[in-house]
Amino acid sequence: MINERKVRESFKQVKKDNEFLVKWISYLKERIEELSLIATQNEAAQNEHEEWKKNVEKKFNEHLMKQSEEKEIVHQQFTEAQNRIIRQYDGASLDILTEQQRKTLFLIGSLQREHGAQYVPVRTTNAELYGTQNVEKMQTTVANYLKRLEELHFIERMKKGRHSYVRLSEYGMKMLASHHVEQMKSPVMLH
Repeated sequence: MINERKVRESFKQVKKDNEFLVKWISYLKERIEELSLIATQNEAAQNEHEEWKKNVEKKFNEHLMKQSEEKEIVHQQFTEAQNRIIRQYDGASLDILTEQQRKTLFLIGSLQREHGAQYVPVRTTNAELYGTQNVEKMQTTVANYLKRLEELHFIERMKKGRHSYVRLSEYGMKMLASHHVEQMKSPVMLH
């Protein structure tokens, strides 16, 4: 037969189990709500981060565009200035050069013709101009002459490794041809 006492204990146990389950369900609901809130906050933070990233990329691209535009403007200004200099000296005679700069220019043309080379080593130019004089001291002097000739677009310079080379520019050849410099073929020695 059914023992009433056992049935009551059984119901008490079911009631305790139900109370325990209700507490666990309540606890789990709270945790789910907390996790949902955290997920929502994470999603909001992620969206905010994505928005920030887009703004940074946009500003960076704008900066690159502005920098590119500025670079183009500077390049145009440089080209215009260079063209003004060329126009200023275009048609000018070799009179704008010092005597030594003229001799250096003539020597480069002469060496180019003699050697049949596009470029002439600067070392050869130094040796031809100054022979065995203090070569190190004269290198600086010749370098200054070459720099001036390059600024005036009479010559072009090229560096290959540790060696420097020069040649007459198209403008330099035109100037030498117009001034009949055949008489300057021999090396010039300065003392």
